[in-house]
Formats: sequence, C-alpha cells, structure tokens
Amino acid sequence: MPASGQKAASPQWPARADRKLQKPAVGVRPGLTEAVRQTAKSRRPPILMIYLYHLSGKQAELSEQAVKSILVFNYVAIFIYAAILLSIYYRKMFKGIENRAFLHVIWFCLASTILDISMYWSFVLIPRFSFGLAVAHIVTYSYLFVRQFIMLTYIILIFIQTDSIFKLQKTAYRLALIIPLITLHLGIVSNFFTHQLFTITPENYYQRGPHMFILYGIGMCYSIFGFVCLCKMRRYLGKVKWLTMISTYIVDFLCALYQSLNADYLLEMISSAITLLLVHLIVYRPEEMFDPDTGLYTQADLKKQLTNIKLSDRSATLIII
Repeated sequence: MPASGQKAASPQWPARADRKLQKPAVGVRPGLTEAVRQTAKSRRPPILMIYLYHLSGKQAELSEQAVKSILVFNYVAIFIYAAILLSIYYRKMFKGIENRAFLHVIWFCLASTILDISMYWSFVLIPRFSFGLAVAHIVTYSYLFVRQFIMLTYIILIFIQTDSIFKLQKTAYRLALIIPLITLHLGIVSNFFTHQLFTITPENYYQRGPHMFILYGIGMCYSIFGFVCLCKMRRYLGKVKWLTMISTYIVDFLCALYQSLNADYLLEMISSAITLLLVHLIVYRPEEMFDPDTGLYTQADLKKQLTNIKLSDRSATLIII
C-alpha cells in the first residue's frame, strides 16, 4: 500500500523477454493478453496475419491455446463447406458447366481453409521439431497457390450464371483473367530465391516482405473485376440472385477489414463459407430449371434463356417440335 499522500505507481509492462502468455482461467475465453497485444501492435502485423507470441526467455513460441481459439471460425467453415458438398453430391448437381464451376469454387475454398488451419499449426511445430520449418514452408506456399484460384473460378462462375460465358472467348477477357494469375504464381515461385514476399524463420515465424503488397493488389484487382462484371450483368439475374452473388464480395471485404483491425478472429473463411452457402441455396435451385417428372428444362428457364440471348444481342436458333 502506498504511503499517505503518495501516488500509487502506475503498473509497467515487464521487459519483452519476460512477457508470457498465461494460460487463461476456467471460464475465460483464451486469447492474447494485453501485453502480447501491445507487442503485436508494435510490430505492425500484416493484414490477415496474426502474431501470437508466447515469449519465454529469448525464444518465441506460438501458444497452442491461442491458436485453437483463433481458428475456431475456420473449423466452422470446414463443416459448412462439407455440408455444401454433401448436398451437391446428394442432389447430383455435378453435371453441366454451371454445376461444375460452382463445385470447383467449393473445393478450392475447402482446400484453402484446411491449408490455412495447417499453416497456423505448422508455426507451432517450428520450435519443437527439426522438420517444423520445412512443413511451415510447404503449407504456406500451398495455401498461397490454392487461394489464387478461388477468385478466378468465382469470376468464371459469374459469366456462366449470367449466360455470358461467350465473352471469355474474346482475347481481352482471357488476358484480363490469365495474366494476373500467372503473375501471382511467378511471384510466389520467385520468393523461393528472393524472399521479397515473405519469410519464415524460427525467430520471427511468418513476416511479410516489401513486395507482399503485389499479391494483395492483384487479388484486389480480381475482386474489383468480378464486382464490376456482376454490376454490369445484373439484368441477366433476378434481383435476389444478384444480391446473393454480389454479397460474397461485400461481406468478404468487410470481414477482411475487420480482421485487419481485430486480430483475435479469422473471419475470412467463415464469411466465404456463409455467402457461398447462400449462393448454393438461392442461386442453384434445380427445381426452377428442370421439371422433376420429365427432367427437361421448364418453361420459366426457357424464357430466361431467351431473354438473356436478346439482352446480349446474340444470334440463336430455336427449334420447335
């Protein structure tokens, strides 16, 4: 107790080497302590990447308890993707270009989520096993490679859903989709030699390099391109379906923004899973396209296809039997 008339000294954070991430008490949500938050904040962690340090002496180790807590939404996303896949195969929605495109999107998202979880757990292995660093490199590179295909396949899905797939036959559209993807993959491969995108070391785990903004910039260009295409082609979709498909971009952007400001939660995967679940339930409705008794296209779908052909100024041949 301070003497009478004396001010109590304000508490000071312990030295960096003495800070420890204590095990949370029962009933308290595990996560980062305020000391570790200040440490992570001082290092300016990159967007969508969280530093979870358990400082013990001079050796930094990732806290298993913190990793389990922060990945909870990713685990939920896996169950959502699994439910979507189960529904797709149960309803036999894997034939036709529309169904195959959506199926590719779900598989890429599921693989990306699993690799994202594996990436965080691989960082836990680094100080404990000799092969931990190699595993972290393999998983991180695999995640970056797979992640880039999600945006591309979703854009192709947009063109298919709006009956505008014929536009991809134009050289300009093909180059707009292929060149960024090639650039992304070349940049990831070059990081093996230059380490300009990111580095993974036993001391600092994952750290962004000076050129990491290129990957985020190209990914943002894909998102803007898909968003603009959906806005321009909104007349080819019904209002509800259009709002459902464009919500993927809006919700993902808001979650990424929140995640960059609050590193306690990984919302990127769960937001994609929820919006794609809505796309599966609202946009992909076979009963609206096919007659359940004959298996033929319904009259409503025929009118939709004829309307889209008229709006796109395409020529078509109609055979009436």
